[in-house]
Amino acid sequence: METRRLPLFPLPVVLFPGEAMPLHIFELRYRSMVDDCLAADRR
Repeated sequence: METRRLPLFPLPVVLFPGEAMPLHIFELRYRSMVDDCLAADRR
C-alpha cells in the first residue's frame, strides 16, 4: 500500500463544498503548503 502525505490546514469551523472563507495566511509553513497545493492543482 502506497503512503501519501496530505497537507492539512486546521480551521475552527466546518466548511462544505462550494463555501468560501477568507484567510490571512502569514506563517511561512502554511504559505508554502498553499503554494504547493495550488501548483499541484495546475498540473
